[in-house]
Amino acid sequence: AQATLFNESVANGVTTSFPYQFMIADADDITVEVDDIIVTTGFAVTGVGSPTGGAIEFVVAPANGSTVLRYLDPVLKRVEDYQQLGDFNSETIDLDLDRIWLAIQSFQARVGRAIKLPVATNGDQTLMENAAERANMVIGFDLSGNLKLLSPVENPLLAEELASTSDGKGVALVGFKQSGTGAVARTALSKMRETVSVKDFGAIGDGVADDTTAIQNAVNAAMELNGVVYFNGPAVYKITSPITVKVTRDLIEETPGAAQYSDNCAASLIGFGSPIIKASGTLAHMVELVFDTSDSDIAPFYSKVQGLGFDGSNTASIGIKSNYCLGVTYENNRFWNLPVGISYTGYGIFRALFNNFKCSTGIKLSGGGGDSLIFGNDFYAAANSTSGLVFEYYGGNSRVISNVFTNQDGYTTTFAVKLDGTTAPGTEEVRNVNITDNEFCGYTTGIYAVGKGSGTYNVYDCVIRGNHTLPYGGSNPGKLLEAIDCSGFNISNNKFNSISYSSATETSGLALTRTLDFKISENHFENYSNTALRLTDCVRTTVSNNSFYDNGKLGAGYEVVRVGGGSSSRNYFLNNRFYQSSDSYAENGIVELSGVNATFAYRNTFLGLNRPYTIVGAASVMKLEDDGTAAPTTGYWNTGDIVWNRLPSAGGAPGWVCVVSGAPGTWKAMPNLAA
Repeated sequence: AQATLFNESVANGVTTSFPYQFMIADADDITVEVDDIIVTTGFAVTGVGSPTGGAIEFVVAPANGSTVLRYLDPVLKRVEDYQQLGDFNSETIDLDLDRIWLAIQSFQARVGRAIKLPVATNGDQTLMENAAERANMVIGFDLSGNLKLLSPVENPLLAEELASTSDGKGVALVGFKQSGTGAVARTALSKMRETVSVKDFGAIGDGVADDTTAIQNAVNAAMELNGVVYFNGPAVYKITSPITVKVTRDLIEETPGAAQYSDNCAASLIGFGSPIIKASGTLAHMVELVFDTSDSDIAPFYSKVQGLGFDGSNTASIGIKSNYCLGVTYENNRFWNLPVGISYTGYGIFRALFNNFKCSTGIKLSGGGGDSLIFGNDFYAAANSTSGLVFEYYGGNSRVISNVFTNQDGYTTTFAVKLDGTTAPGTEEVRNVNITDNEFCGYTTGIYAVGKGSGTYNVYDCVIRGNHTLPYGGSNPGKLLEAIDCSGFNISNNKFNSISYSSATETSGLALTRTLDFKISENHFENYSNTALRLTDCVRTTVSNNSFYDNGKLGAGYEVVRVGGGSSSRNYFLNNRFYQSSDSYAENGIVELSGVNATFAYRNTFLGLNRPYTIVGAASVMKLEDDGTAAPTTGYWNTGDIVWNRLPSAGGAPGWVCVVSGAPGTWKAMPNLAA
């Protein structure tokens, strides 16, 4: 037997002679391959018949780095034809026998590299299928171990590979290509790893198993990918400690000192099918979005929490706590059994859209920021002395639009929206909050705005427009706004409706204390048992073009509007309309209490009120300007009050002036007009 039946070499681009170390009987008994390609020309064979072999002599040296393979491959043919009684030359017969043995050796080498069955294997292992039947099939074995043609999906080895979760197996073996022009091929693995689900990390979601670690691991993995974590439902994911969503990233420097937020710092929690995260045990918060404290300029940027339920189990304090985040959106979430649904401290651009809160406080915003939007949410009071939405020294063009606040269980001392400047450190403020088109149902106070006081108006320049307040089942009187130590509010086009809630202790629909430069216009006040509008120690309030309908329903001795406090001055009532449908309702329109300085009333209309203007105390001064057809004969009037002639004529008086205060006082006609 020969030591080897093949030789292999790597060409250097120069050498042309490549030896082989086995015997061949004919030049056709050796096959030459260059880089796995059989070549039949461009070379000569030496050493034919030599027991030690010979060489392949190339005319041109194979390319540098190419592989040159030479192996025994005898041609199965008979060269010698022995004749009867002819010569039987030993040299001839020896070469002929060598040819046979060389062929046997070559065949044995090939068989050695073939798949073989044990000798004891029974049955015919021949594949009988024709070419068409064998197309796109693989050779395998059936459940009995017999040879069989298999379709790719029948291949048990392939099934095992596809079922494996080892690296390089499973969906890594499956291709994927999106439809559409320009789509590129990739593996199903790369497609599926575009998203991270808490189920990928072992979350059960049965409300019994502790899913805290699984959720946290999913969050951590998502932060390394694209920042999005998915929660599948319906499911209840129990947590026993807070989930922390921490985003770290470097700032992009376009120019020295000009840092910008990177797009890869979003962190989003997305739910499908109404999944619920449920607290178990005492938790300071359920989920926290937090920035990298090593750099105050790094913050979660335009993140989102969507489609999740947060059940605090009355053991967690906060549903989601966001610290110094920028542009986080909370959409279509539910929060209940919590003192605070969302606590947001940060840079602003807060978005709360179509969420549902039944918490002591639904949303609490503090710590600066602005440009925020609270839109289309439902807030339900959950306890006494609570607020649906709280701004603490946080504002700057923030908008509260088209939300519904409901106190369906009759809790007391409840505020739907609270603008709280009392906790603001230093010069921090609540400003430029636009509260528009909301409904306040059953709350003690729809909007409660309070500043620091002592001459500091740090709650200012807010807009209250198009809101509607009413009781829920007659539970609370429906005060729309109470403002204390605030300035610059614009209150317009709101509907104040108490629906005849009969209580001598009922507060006003709009109550202002120590306010500055408020504008109240185009509002409608209706059915307040007590005072509809109350001003106490207010300066430069303009009340214009409002309608007051059936207020002060507890009795004729009540009033529709009250101006009081020793510091009140320069408050104006212009073109307002007062109407009472019953004599048993308040007969006093605008009442000025003792000590008030200079209330001005111009061209207001009163129907069904016996005393449109009433001054309590001689020190009070109310400057009135009205119109009529003669000097007044009823009501209390001050020196300097004017009534213009509604029907002036040539040669007649254009109006009348009060020259001595009293009821009705002393009036003198103005000089007549020219004839």
